[in-house]
Amino acid sequence: MNNVSNSNNMNNVSNSNNLNLDSVGNLNFDSSNVDISHDNHSDSFDGLFIFPLQSPVELTSDEELVPPSNEMFVRGEGAVTRPQVPVTGTERPVRSTRLKKPVRYEDYDLSDSSMFVHNSEYVEPSTYEEAVSGPNRSEWLSAMQEEYRSLLENNVWQLVDRPNNVNIIKCKWVYKLKTDSVGNLIRYKARLVARGFTQRKGIDYSETFSPVVRHSTMRVLFCIANELDMEIEHVDVTTAFLHGNLEEQIFMEQPVGFETDKDKVCLLNKSIYGLRQSSRIWNCKVNSVLTSNGYLQSQCEPCVYLKKTESD
Repeated sequence: MNNVSNSNNMNNVSNSNNLNLDSVGNLNFDSSNVDISHDNHSDSFDGLFIFPLQSPVELTSDEELVPPSNEMFVRGEGAVTRPQVPVTGTERPVRSTRLKKPVRYEDYDLSDSSMFVHNSEYVEPSTYEEAVSGPNRSEWLSAMQEEYRSLLENNVWQLVDRPNNVNIIKCKWVYKLKTDSVGNLIRYKARLVARGFTQRKGIDYSETFSPVVRHSTMRVLFCIANELDMEIEHVDVTTAFLHGNLEEQIFMEQPVGFETDKDKVCLLNKSIYGLRQSSRIWNCKVNSVLTSNGYLQSQCEPCVYLKKTESD
């Protein structure tokens, strides 16, 4: 076996000591003493295929041979292997489509069923009718009454006569089961949200943008607090969006199950969850409260406010 030829550019390898078979039938190739020559039609040598000792593969006229799995493709100092698959036209072997588990999830054990609420009795209803007709009717009614009282205490709306030729947005109840860290049910939560997708731009809202703090900013603040041995305090504002005052005049239908007069609608005084401008109004409220108390907004991070006192 002195010559091995490549049918594409007719390159020749001439050395009887370069190709040999080991005890298990694998082909070994020593490229250190290879005399390579090519024809005059090729200006450069791009690589060569070394085929093993095996029976030839029969091909049809419209097929070409992809080198076998134990064949070596030599380019410079590297060598890679390629499978032998007869292909038609421009088709090539398809890579495996099997989904692989992301590396970042390898440490997660999702076999513990206590993380989830599997009991069919504890199901989050999607509509008001499902909530009041299910096995946990009393719990969901209590949660809705609590939310409704909170809306009235915050003076979120006032009932007015239904206007003519005005866009009146709808609302719906959203139900959520609150669980602890191990999956135990601790609370039934109901929230009234507006169907903001029925709002009309330029009439019911204008600007909707509000900044969001970056994770990198949070990490920097935690590092500074750790380095300076400072204490970190966390504050959770209950029904935060209800503290912002609306600038636009928005009418909303009364909540399902709490209608007092069919001819009345809610004229919103405060921002409510679901409105397109709710997050912006809340951000403006926070900004006004903090700046009025002597805090300065960072120019590079709009969600960070600084205040320096004499004792600092």
